[in-house]
Amino acid sequence: MATIRTVERTSDKGPDYRILAGAREFGAAWNKTSNEGRDHLSVKQEAPSFPAPICATVIEVEGEEGLTLIWSRSNRD
Repeated sequence: MATIRTVERTSDKGPDYRILAGAREFGAAWNKTSNEGRDHLSVKQEAPSFPAPICATVIEVEGEEGLTLIWSRSNRD
């Protein structure tokens, strides 16, 4: 199970959160606002077992409980 912890930003581009599996960090997230004014988290996850980093968005979906992670793989042929 992964946990998301708030961190103190060390720079303007630093993450707002660190994503951990146990004591091991494998991702980070930034607070963002879409062009439509909706708040979300922009997520980047990396692990040795991943062929490439995973970039995703975490949003609240109206009418649903909890959060939704949206991501897609790049089309690399």
